[in-house]
This record gives sequence, C-alpha cells and structure tokens, in this order.
Amino acid sequence: MNPGEVYILINPAMPDMVKIGKTTRNVNDRVRELSAATGVPQKFILVYHRRFDDVDQAEAAIHAALQARGVRASPNREFFLISPTDAINQLLTISTLDVTPSVEQAGNVSADVREMAALLIDEGEDHLYGAGGKIADPYKAAACFEKAMNLGSALATAKLGALYCDEDSPIANRRKGEQLLLDAANRGVPEALSSLANFYDYQERSEDSKSMWVRLLTECTNEPPREMASYCIPLVIRLYHEYRDPELIDLLRPYRDQLVNLWEAFVHRSRNEPEKQSRFVNQLQMISRW
Repeated sequence: MNPGEVYILINPAMPDMVKIGKTTRNVNDRVRELSAATGVPQKFILVYHRRFDDVDQAEAAIHAALQARGVRASPNREFFLISPTDAINQLLTISTLDVTPSVEQAGNVSADVREMAALLIDEGEDHLYGAGGKIADPYKAAACFEKAMNLGSALATAKLGALYCDEDSPIANRRKGEQLLLDAANRGVPEALSSLANFYDYQERSEDSKSMWVRLLTECTNEPPREMASYCIPLVIRLYHEYRDPELIDLLRPYRDQLVNLWEAFVHRSRNEPEKQSRFVNQLQMISRW
C-alpha cells in the first residue's frame, strides 16, 4: 500500500471545474507546485484533502466513480465538471468512515475556501441591497450566493433560498427556495429557520411557521442574543398584528432587552414618519410588557 492524500482543488480561472489528484508528500507543497506551472493562469486553491492508507486505490476509485457519472472533463485528466461540495461528498463515500460528515463538519475543508465563500456572500448582499457601490441586482446576488453554496456554505444556501422565496423578487421560485431553506435549516443555520417561518406565515401555513419559530428559539440558544433578536423581528411584528401566542412569547422573553434596544432604534429612525413611529411605539410597549 502507498499512503497519501487525495486532494480537491479549485481555480478561479476554471470556475465550473475541480481538480482531484493525489500526493504522498505534503499537500500544500503539491498545491504550490501545481500553481507554479507556467500554463496555469491563476493559483489553485485547496478545498479539501483526506488521507488514505492506499492513495493510489482511493484516487482511482473516485476518478472511476466520477467518470461513470459522465462529469470528467477529458479522459486521463484530473478535471471534473462538478461543484466542490459534490466532489467532497463523492470522496467521502469511498472513505472507510461509516458516517459521511457534511462539508462544513469535515475537518480538512480549507480555510481559504471558507474565506472565499464569506467574501462571495458579502458581495451577494451588496448586489442584493445596492450597497458597496453596486447597483441592486438580484440576479448577480443569486449568482454570488450560488457560488458560495457550491463551496459548501450553509449560510449561502439560506440566503439563496430566502431570495427565491421573496415573491417580489424577479427570480422568485418558491419550491426551490423552500428546499434550499430546509437544507440550510437542517444544517443548523438560524437565518434559515427565521426565513422559513416568515415564508410559511405568508403562505398561511401557521403550524409550519410556528414549528420553525420554536426550532429557532430552542435549538439556536448559543447564538449571540442580539443576532437572535434580529432573526425574530418578523415574529414580533406578527405577534403584534395577528395573534398572541403565549408559548412563543415565553420563548422570546430571554431576548426582551435586545428586542427593546432594536425597537428603540426603530422608533428613533422613524421620527420623521409619525404613522410608522406610532406603530413602532405600540410594538415597543408590547415587548416591554413581556
């Protein structure tokens, strides 16, 4: 047997492909070596690597599996037309582990890839809201979120799902958006639970909506209180306008101080809009009584 690492690389010059190879040396040295080749327009980025007792067999197995799927870019080449997430999951299926961890749980996901996904999310939000000198463009926002999602980001999955669930968006696709949000919610993203709850509320699926709010407020208690309060803004508005649910109010009580701070800011910012400010004042009084 020949122990070594199977690695997965991406290259900004080849956005729709991954390179899957092997090395018996230090994997970072191998990446630098490949990036130094004169025919490579940009440096390779290490996405993931995994050690095998027989690296030759492992590489042959994943190459054969992907070739059988018809995603090999060219025979006898190490490039494949799949997302990094798909490549990682394929590699994990041939490992000796009994349980296949998710991309974000796997210990060898490159910090560079996580950083790239975070930058793509930031860029997507700039496109979505017309910030950072960019013109608001939901299509470009969706493209950024999708790229980050394909790098394994559950948060990007949630943001793309929320964008598809927005009925005012020109790219609205409720079925696709719901599936993406469910995926992100099951990966523990609080924003996905909040977006799903709000989406179900607008769909008049009150039981589904409440279920998501309960999950958010019971499963995500380690999140910073201020962030939890911001996730719950739609819930507070619903509690004010439509119904009083003692169970949900009890679950919101630990975040009352943070919600009060948020609503005091809303009151201040709406000082030139008397009708809106009056509504915020009434909501603030409701929160203060909890």
